[in-house]
Amino acid sequence: MFYASFTQGDLDGDGRPELIVAWKPLLGAGYFEKMMRVGDLDGDGRNELVVSTRADDSEGAETPGHVFAYHLLPGGETERETVIELDRRYAESSWLAIGDADNDGKLDLVLATGMGDRQDAGESWVLRLWR
Repeated sequence: MFYASFTQGDLDGDGRPELIVAWKPLLGAGYFEKMMRVGDLDGDGRNELVVSTRADDSEGAETPGHVFAYHLLPGGETERETVIELDRRYAESSWLAIGDADNDGKLDLVLATGMGDRQDAGESWVLRLWR
C-alpha cells in the first residue's frame, strides 16, 4: 500500500460512526491529501463521503484534481459521483470543509484551491458549491 487516508462518520445511518479508510489506487492517478469529510450534502437524510484529490503530473498523466461524493446504497454498494473536476489552469489541489456557510440551515461544501510552485507565489480561490 502506497498511500492511505482515513476519517470517521456515520455513512450507514445507524447512529454509530464508521472508520473510513481509502487507498490511493481507488482514486486513480490523482492522490488525495487526507481530504475526506462526511456530511449530508444532498439533503436526502443520508451522509455522503466527500473526497478531494489533487492533480497528478506523474508520467505525463496530467490528471486534473476532483471532488467526488460516495453514496452508500441500501444494499451496501457504493456509488461515486463527480462533484467537480478542477480546471488545471486555476487549481491543482483543494482542501474541503462541510458546514452551513450561508446560515440557511443546509450543509454546504466549501473548497479552498491552490495552484503554483511551492517556491513561488501561487493562486488560491475559495468556492462554495451547492445543488
